Amino acid sequence: MFNSFTRAFSVFRSRFVPLALTVISFSVLAGTARANVIFDFSGTCSVQCSGTATGVLTLTDAYIIGTDIPQADFISFTYSSSDANFTITSATLGNIAGGLKANGSFDSAGQLNF
Repeated sequence: MFNSFTRAFSVFRSRFVPLALTVISFSVLAGTARANVIFDFSGTCSVQCSGTATGVLTLTDAYIIGTDIPQADFISFTYSSSDANFTITSATLGNIAGGLKANGSFDSAGQLNF
């Protein structure tokens, strides 16, 4: 009886301890994960350009949908069309006005101003 208990405990210990350490490791690392919020925009270009214009707005995960975008949450905006290509980063951002609704559309101002 003692040998079967010892063997069972040994199997339990050899399988459980590594699993427990793995779960603890992932739990500790999970608290430090961060993700940016990325909005992709595209549409037909109709003013001084042709084809499709695209924009990618990248914000920190601290941004609250439905509010104006604080400068601290702005990471970058990249625009591309047949007429112009540019990127605005947090380092080159002057002022920003506006925000995004929960569905990704612009707030009541109908635009973002950089």
